[in-house]
Amino acid sequence: MKNKIAIVGASGTLGMSLVAQFQQGGRAVRALVREPVKVKWLLQGASEAVWCDLLTIPPSLLGEQLKGCDVVVHAATELPDRLQPGGDWEVNNSLRMKGTSRLIEASLRAGVGQYLQASTISAYVDGRDEWQDEFTAFDILPARAMETLAVADMERRVREIPEEKMGWAILRLGELTGPGTLQEALIQKIWEGRVSVPGNGNHFISPVSSLDAAEAFVRVSQGSVHSGVFNIVDEPLRYNEYLDALSDRLGAPRPRRELSQYGSLSHRCSNEKARKWLGWTPAWGMVAGKRKVIAV
Repeated sequence: MKNKIAIVGASGTLGMSLVAQFQQGGRAVRALVREPVKVKWLLQGASEAVWCDLLTIPPSLLGEQLKGCDVVVHAATELPDRLQPGGDWEVNNSLRMKGTSRLIEASLRAGVGQYLQASTISAYVDGRDEWQDEFTAFDILPARAMETLAVADMERRVREIPEEKMGWAILRLGELTGPGTLQEALIQKIWEGRVSVPGNGNHFISPVSSLDAAEAFVRVSQGSVHSGVFNIVDEPLRYNEYLDALSDRLGAPRPRRELSQYGSLSHRCSNEKARKWLGWTPAWGMVAGKRKVIAV
């Protein structure tokens, strides 16, 4: 086994957790990033950082950078701020579609054995109080199509990888929590009293710590799964309970309810498949008994 992991997008929140977790397990990492200096401080032993802009790098150079790696992880994103209305999805969608195709082709040329794709549960239809698993449909309503169709297209490209040439897995992540995530910005807004609960706040969210998400990628790379799709989420929470728990832990006033506003989409996602097939269990989260209720 070549024993080296290529991580595209290693300077992001998930990417840095991936670097740390793989190295902790004794694997060398090749971090493919636009600014190598951002991750060099994290690298140990035989790990290294190289320049890579997934949308502009020449295919031949990308293939060379993947040589000697047995696993490639696509964790590159350029997400707009979900706490702000609107948002420009163009770059992120390009990374999901064009970037995915380029990375898959380069991985096949380099003889990589396994391709792992970071995806998202946020593309699911509104599930209300129903449980959602890996067979849940993606939302194709026009209001959300800018995001969800790119996710569907990205996953289609991964599923089309010939299994006899390269194994693959798609890990659909819940909203990441912990340092460096949108949770930090949300906590700051709670302190400032600038957070309200839309409607009654009874819709579900399915968050996951970036540390737990990274551990799921490690589990896939170590296991016998040749191809598959997995929800990587902690226990679902109602949004009003999530905000109240954050506020209570911070000692801040609980957010007000804005009953005149429409509630948000509800994603009550099951992680049963990841628990069963990967032996993965989230350790960090909002539920009592976890190592840390909130990672700040």
